Amino acid sequence: MNELDSLVESARQLFAQSATPADLENAKAQFLGKSGRVTELMKGMAQLSVEEKKSRGAAINVTKQAIEAALTARRQALQEAELQAQLKAEALDVTLPGRQRGQGGLHPVSLTLERIQGIFGSMGFDVAEGP
Repeated sequence: MNELDSLVESARQLFAQSATPADLENAKAQFLGKSGRVTELMKGMAQLSVEEKKSRGAAINVTKQAIEAALTARRQALQEAELQAQLKAEALDVTLPGRQRGQGGLHPVSLTLERIQGIFGSMGFDVAEGP
């Protein structure tokens, strides 16, 4: 296993350990950022001959593509997990009883009649019904 294969494997392991998108972006910066490992390998190509640059550059590009593929796969897995957690939190149990509608109130005339009867009843009067 050469240096580039071990670089891809360490990137995959670090991406797998990332639990949040922020952790994943930090891990990405370690490999693909301005001062990342792949960038350092690209900078080191300046000292190589033209033939070595071609073969080394192609190998580094394959490594970079493999790291980006692992990054994309982990990013999608994190998004899927986040979506599943959100759906689970927002789940609606259709077997629960629904909201009860409020019962209506008495007609304003009926309320007024009851109040008047209450007032007269408190003064000692009786309510007589019928003919």
